[in-house]
Amino acid sequence: MKLLYIFFIPFAFPVFALDKTTVIPEVNLHSKQSLTVKRDAHIQTTHIDREKIKDSPVVNLSELLSQEQSIVRVTNNSIDSNQSGLSIRGFGDNAAANSLILVDGFPLTNVSLLAPNFNSIALADIERIDIIQGSQGSLWGDQAVGGVVNIVTRHPEKFIANVNLGLGSFNHYFYNLLAGSKFSNGLFFKAFGFANKTDNYRVHNRQNNESIFLQTGWDYARGTIHLNFQSSNNSALFPGSLTQLQFNDNPRQATNLKNFNHYQTQILQLLNKHEINSDWILETRLSFQKVNGHGVMAAAFHPREWESVLHPRLIGKILNNKVTAGYVGQHTQYHFMNVIENQHDRTMQNNIYGQVVFPLSSMVDLTLGARSAWQDNKVESVIGFPYRSVNRVFVTEQGVSFHPSNEWQFFLRRDGNFRFPKANEALWTPPDVNALKPQTGVSYEAGAIWRTGQQKAQLNIYRLQLKNEIAFDPTETIAQPLGNYQNFSPTWREGITLTETFKLTPRFILDSQLNYVNARFASGPFSGNTIPAVPAYTANAGISYAFIDNWRAKYSALYTGSYYPSLDVENVSKKQAGYWVNTAAVQYIHKSFDISFEVGNVFNQRYATYTIYDAFRQSNLFYPGAGRNYLLTFKTSIE
Repeated sequence: MKLLYIFFIPFAFPVFALDKTTVIPEVNLHSKQSLTVKRDAHIQTTHIDREKIKDSPVVNLSELLSQEQSIVRVTNNSIDSNQSGLSIRGFGDNAAANSLILVDGFPLTNVSLLAPNFNSIALADIERIDIIQGSQGSLWGDQAVGGVVNIVTRHPEKFIANVNLGLGSFNHYFYNLLAGSKFSNGLFFKAFGFANKTDNYRVHNRQNNESIFLQTGWDYARGTIHLNFQSSNNSALFPGSLTQLQFNDNPRQATNLKNFNHYQTQILQLLNKHEINSDWILETRLSFQKVNGHGVMAAAFHPREWESVLHPRLIGKILNNKVTAGYVGQHTQYHFMNVIENQHDRTMQNNIYGQVVFPLSSMVDLTLGARSAWQDNKVESVIGFPYRSVNRVFVTEQGVSFHPSNEWQFFLRRDGNFRFPKANEALWTPPDVNALKPQTGVSYEAGAIWRTGQQKAQLNIYRLQLKNEIAFDPTETIAQPLGNYQNFSPTWREGITLTETFKLTPRFILDSQLNYVNARFASGPFSGNTIPAVPAYTANAGISYAFIDNWRAKYSALYTGSYYPSLDVENVSKKQAGYWVNTAAVQYIHKSFDISFEVGNVFNQRYATYTIYDAFRQSNLFYPGAGRNYLLTFKTSIE
């Protein structure tokens, strides 16, 4: 009955929404059409197109984003690069749960706090990336608090093939094989295999990552249908944290030779885009994901996750108004076992949403949107003693975009946001709390965009206010000596983001971004304190120069400012110092292949990608970043 309920609910709730002023979703049947419209999104947005991805010397998505945008930083563990979290708009340890990654409109999320493994997405298969800073709760719902990263993969229109090989420091090697084609009858296929193995910078920090992806589909007269299957196998050894003395003496050493994890993920997806008429498109997404894991973190553990999602939406226009209407039904299960715990969490979540844009004049657009979501959550911390809770949220969006000329655009918007507790957050609560409340908030933004043929600059000022923010509280009690997940008192974040891209000549391009955020507890026991693990300043700058035919040099610098270490909600420890990490690369680019040589951490900067405050020892513990490293890559393609 639940399955029937999921399938028939969307037809009972007709709601309206928008597509015009938001970069996603795209109103097109094939992904090669650019998301960028004549009037760009009324929000801070960065586009990374296929040409830029193809010419980049990097080998994975997290490295590409960190060099292009100063928003990617490791959140929960700095020793597994596949679990990088997107820290957008001033989030620390809970960053991965407060940003949303989409792949062809499918959320790349997990039932638990396990960060999405977006490095399993081959760069060779990405058509473009849209990075949207700011809440998108009305349009995209759960987790779209700080921002959204939309990844659109390639749609075969002819035969394509790509081979990507690499060899680097710390016994690092990888390969990526991609092939696809489309036949005259509209049938198409695509497949890739990916493997990445490295010992990493530290002792006992080996990682193995393997993934295969298969796609088959059919482009017919009025639409397209895809069936995707992906299987990933990821494992990592954990070397443990270092004290200040150990970090100063030898940052490569390990303090733990037992801890590890191993996760296997299978994903099955169905996507159909159907043109009802010249004004309306129906998109339907159906997905199933299963994650099995095991490992040792002080003690052996065995987590398992299941998630199924149905998401139909209508995109079109009524009169001259751009409209989108959608429903999301999601069912999840989570099971966690170790020597002392056997826990279950089951949820059923439903969303209905709408968004519409009204062109008030040739220069002014008004955007309105809303989403209603409810989650039925059944928690069994002790098997046989379930506790049921129902969470309900309702968020709205209002926005005005003013575009007086092709060069200038101004926007002002307000958008609600929310996120429901993740499975392990719902299970690990204080003794007197049966269920966490959903996190809710509102984002206020104002900004300006200026673009010419040579330059694009964006300025955004925002305030993000949250109630019941879900985060880990390290306070030790007799009942829970390791701490627990809680709803904090209200928090807020105020910030400014400035981005600039300038083409000095066709061969010489500069790009940069500066982020400032003041993230604090608004009230409660930590009132006025800075939220830990959130640097006030982050920045990046890059230079790309094609100095002679077929040769290109690129230099990038990423800055992470000082911050209180993770878990230091009382702000009593010494701040982690800010640092720069510089990367240089040189490429030989031919019509059908290119070779690149990259040097990471050029100046061998000693820094910690993650610092945690140990309240028992009253000192900081460090997870070092990699020292100077080298990577040689070879790419060849037929397109």
